[in-house]
Amino acid sequence: MLRNILAISAIALGLLSGRLYAADQSATDALIQQGLELRRDAKPEQALALFQRAHAMAPSPRTFGQMGLVETSLKRWVDANLHLTVSLTSPDDGWVVKNRAFLEQALATTKQHIGDLVVSGPADVEVFVDGKSVGTLPAIPPIHLGEGQVHVSATAPGFKPFDQMVLIRVGVRVQIAITLRPIAVEQAAPVASSVETNGASPTTLAPSPISSRNTWHTWAGASLAVAGAGGLTWGIVWIAIDNHDACGSTQGAACGTAYNTKTPGWILAGVGAAAIASGAVVFFTGHSSPGSNLALGIGPTSLLLRGDF
Repeated sequence: MLRNILAISAIALGLLSGRLYAADQSATDALIQQGLELRRDAKPEQALALFQRAHAMAPSPRTFGQMGLVETSLKRWVDANLHLTVSLTSPDDGWVVKNRAFLEQALATTKQHIGDLVVSGPADVEVFVDGKSVGTLPAIPPIHLGEGQVHVSATAPGFKPFDQMVLIRVGVRVQIAITLRPIAVEQAAPVASSVETNGASPTTLAPSPISSRNTWHTWAGASLAVAGAGGLTWGIVWIAIDNHDACGSTQGAACGTAYNTKTPGWILAGVGAAAIASGAVVFFTGHSSPGSNLALGIGPTSLLLRGDF
């Protein structure tokens, strides 16, 4: 019983499939017939659309051939060459046998407008022709293209895009080598200055001009120091000659008189020392240089004043 049921089911499925195939074939034939009528009415674009629909429903050497023939009339040489070639690869098909002469003539016409492009280059590079991807190197076979200028481009991660116009000539195999240049790593802009804080723009500080205040402090301080040095020197001299007579080794009546200069000498020396100190104060209040230096040397009969500014 089970075997009988299975057998009946298989027969039913076979009949159903046959009916569906017949229905599809009938619809395909109707589309092709409508396409042929549009071709006779000089409407190749509309005819091609119907042939493509028929091919999507039931691909066959006939649908390939019909698309190739109408594409030849539309001068779509590359598509026509492909579809006609595929159709002629089934030489035993009834429709191909009947229309071989037309198919071969159309194929010869397409070849008069087609050249080949051979692309080489590094691996993993995707290649585009007129904006359409044709594959990734190195697995790209020779590309059939219509005669004329074509735009060849290529991309790969980490490299600058490749762009080049290529002239395709009939019957000529044009070769092009893809060369890509690496993208340079952008160098970070160095910090302009350590004084730039919290996003504030660094400010260039112009040197301050020497003020007239420094000039008069210099001269006033130096003058006081020189005058004080003179006073200090004379004060020391007067202190040194106190109680000495004016005769030296010569004796006489007038030699009884002796110098009494100790007190004026100390006064003059004190005033001189004060003048030197005041001059130094005045001088250094007008100079802020850390390298300024003042040295004072005093001897019994000399005074040395040295300054580094």
